[in-house]
Amino acid sequence: MKLPDNWTQFKKNMLEKIKMYCNSNIWPFPYSDVTAWLKNFDEPIEEYLALQILDSLIVRTSETTKASYSSLFNSKLRQTLIEEGLISNMPIAEWKMHLKKGSLSRIIQFSPVRKPNDEGESGSTIFRMLSEDLHTDRYSSLGNRHDPRVIVLIDDIIGSGTQFVTGFSESFDLANKIETKKIIYCPLIAFEEGIENIKSKFPDICIMPAEYIYKSDSIFYGNDNDLFRNDKKNTVGEAKIVFNSMREKYWPSIDINDWYGHESACLPVVFEWGCPNQAPRLLWWQSLNNDFTWHQLFSRRS
Repeated sequence: MKLPDNWTQFKKNMLEKIKMYCNSNIWPFPYSDVTAWLKNFDEPIEEYLALQILDSLIVRTSETTKASYSSLFNSKLRQTLIEEGLISNMPIAEWKMHLKKGSLSRIIQFSPVRKPNDEGESGSTIFRMLSEDLHTDRYSSLGNRHDPRVIVLIDDIIGSGTQFVTGFSESFDLANKIETKKIIYCPLIAFEEGIENIKSKFPDICIMPAEYIYKSDSIFYGNDNDLFRNDKKNTVGEAKIVFNSMREKYWPSIDINDWYGHESACLPVVFEWGCPNQAPRLLWWQSLNNDFTWHQLFSRRS
């Protein structure tokens, strides 16, 4: 892998763009965290690849998350419930009022997705964010004393879908619930392969993401001979060689598949509350070795 001919200018332009993102809160992270993280790399080619990875990030803040769910609930979710005769054809203002007051709890339950051994409780994090517009206490499984016909599941991301199928679905008793209830899964972001995986196991579940991501969003998407992202000189294969060498240099004990994220997804997704495990470990790794100083960039679902 080769540096750009104008490497110094490239680096300057990239840092100015990232600084603008941080200062304007498009990225809700201190710019100093980014520069400290970049100083971890002691070779220009590593720093170049790190900058390319940063340039590919899909960052979602708490504010954009709340806006995405507001749009999803007031449009597609509301319309689906009306079309299937689960709620009356009410105006949006009335629908919003019911969400805020919890007065549809006889019909609808909202539940965060809590996967076994997921300390980040990603679904719970988002569920709490929605409390301004959604009466989370009354609509939750604990607060709802009724037997609602609809369960809306809240989560931050569908990655491969494996954790949902093998973990959450069993603890939630999804197979039985889906026989008598309308189950609508509303993640903030959904990866196309994960949707296919879940639908193959539970064809009757309705998956309604606020946003989709695709194979082409993966950091090393493409064949090894394809050009790497917006790089006009280096190939995907060459970028992988540098990325793999960074693992061998800094973290040789980490399995190569884990290095690329869960099931090698290598999704450049970052939330204000932390990285999902489908993101490459480089973005959220934290050194626990006092002899090895490493500046962590993002948390692992704080």
